[in-house]
Amino acid sequence: MRYRDVGIWIVCKRDGASLTYQGIRYMLVALYERAGVTIPATDAGIRRPWHSLRHYFGTTCAARGVPMPVLQQLMGHKDITTTMIYVDVHEHQKQAAIALAFGSTTRKATGGQQSAE
Repeated sequence: MRYRDVGIWIVCKRDGASLTYQGIRYMLVALYERAGVTIPATDAGIRRPWHSLRHYFGTTCAARGVPMPVLQQLMGHKDITTTMIYVDVHEHQKQAAIALAFGSTTRKATGGQQSAE
């Protein structure tokens, strides 16, 4: 029986040798560089490419409307506050949320009065 028949993924080098953590990290950093993506550093100056993927996943799912409890389960967190650490909210998203709930967020002065657009 081959591994693919039972749904197990095996990742290795072309010659069949095992990949090390450092080897996978090296390849991931190379992919980021080829894509022109900067890997954010922690306060201590440490770059964690794995963590960047988690942040990207969480932020992208949330921006596309995945409900937070569902995202929490997808990310394997017991507490939703942990999930929130991986979700970045941008200013344009906040403005879009207010516009969705209450209409346009811009106001114009018209004859001394303000009217919502």
